[in-house]
Amino acid sequence: MCGLVEGFAALQALSVASSYSGQRQAASAQDRYQRQLMAAEQSRQKEAETHLRMRQQDEQESRARELAKVSQEARAIAARNITASGEAGVSGASVDALLAEGTRKELDFYETLNRQGQIQSTAYDREIEAGRKGSQMRMLDFNRPITRPSFANLLIDAGRAGFSTYDFAQRKHQIDTRAEAGKKPFKIFPGLD
Repeated sequence: MCGLVEGFAALQALSVASSYSGQRQAASAQDRYQRQLMAAEQSRQKEAETHLRMRQQDEQESRARELAKVSQEARAIAARNITASGEAGVSGASVDALLAEGTRKELDFYETLNRQGQIQSTAYDREIEAGRKGSQMRMLDFNRPITRPSFANLLIDAGRAGFSTYDFAQRKHQIDTRAEAGKKPFKIFPGLD
């Protein structure tokens, strides 16, 4: 059977080894968790960008449909004006002025819609860029340094355990020596019988 000092030394060695193993497992778990958080954040950011781009595309298609509708209506109005002026026997500069006014209004409407589209596109681009920066900041926050166990710390812990074992062995030796010298058992609290 192992002696008391040998048992204490074995216990100290097991404690150091399990501490090192636990530190390694904790660091590994933290690493896995950080990778999962980063992957989830990247996925979330891609989904947010996709959603914004789809909304932007829907608005662009809506503007294009509106422009096509206005263009078709403007051509129909111009054709009616030409037909009506021909039936009324009006021609020349007054008809040309009427057609030019319709064309000018159509171009003004196109310009307004295009300007609105550019402003919205810029707003979407800024929103996406802000989302990317926010996502990068979150990933930096997730990606904090992981404390990994080092062999230097393992040696320090082992040295501490060795000194603790040595101290335990010295105290045991003192207790045993006193007990043999007095031929009576050593009492931790003398006077208490």
